Amino acid sequence: MKQKFTSSFVPNLLTLGNLFCGFASVVYSFDADFKRAAIFVVIGAFFDLFDGVVARLIGVASEFGGQLDSLSDVVTFGLAPSILLYQFHFHEFGEIGILLSSVPALFGALRLARFNVQLDSLEDKKYFVGMPIPSSAMIIISYVYFNDIYINYISQNFIYLVTFMPPMLMISNVHFVNMPRPSLKNIKKRPFYFSLFFGIIVSVLATKFRLFMPYMVIYMIIATVKHIYNWINLDNTIEVDFEEFIIEQSEQNE
Repeated sequence: MKQKFTSSFVPNLLTLGNLFCGFASVVYSFDADFKRAAIFVVIGAFFDLFDGVVARLIGVASEFGGQLDSLSDVVTFGLAPSILLYQFHFHEFGEIGILLSSVPALFGALRLARFNVQLDSLEDKKYFVGMPIPSSAMIIISYVYFNDIYINYISQNFIYLVTFMPPMLMISNVHFVNMPRPSLKNIKKRPFYFSLFFGIIVSVLATKFRLFMPYMVIYMIIATVKHIYNWINLDNTIEVDFEEFIIEQSEQNE
């Protein structure tokens, strides 16, 4: 027991790093340093990614770690983006602005609560039911960070879509693809999927993250369209897996 507790200290410390980043983001938002506030949410996302990886790698994944992770996520990916939105734009609307900007935090808490009560194992899932809260946060903070660029191409009212659409999808039943851990086995099993994923990463890095929000919006739209297609055309009884369909078609063409 003592050895397991000592080993679990490392992933738990990473989780607390995520929580600290959320706190730092809030502080910088109140200082109107929006870019730095956004950067700390991104750093928190890296902590959130690696705490689970490390826990599984050393065999100390636990319910305690999962609960701590959710508490950290609701701060970094729920509260921090809401405060960022308020300070960046919605403060102009007074008390109504407080209510509007709170939506990502409120819906994020609902999303995490639902995820925790529906969690039946600590293994990775192929799909998330509802948009993951980090994905919602990334859309919000990338819009704020690159607002001076995006404003030349999209309407200023786009901030309302960024504020309300991802939170609505968080509490929906829309399935969002979960990125499987990159391993030789998974890469061989799904080469098209991993090639697409790494191609996106390269293009995002090459454009200094300017393409990040557009890709996230496409991710959001594809999942939503797929859900609507299944609901309307298949009477909710059969789900068409477009990802598997694309993979099968690519393999047949090889």
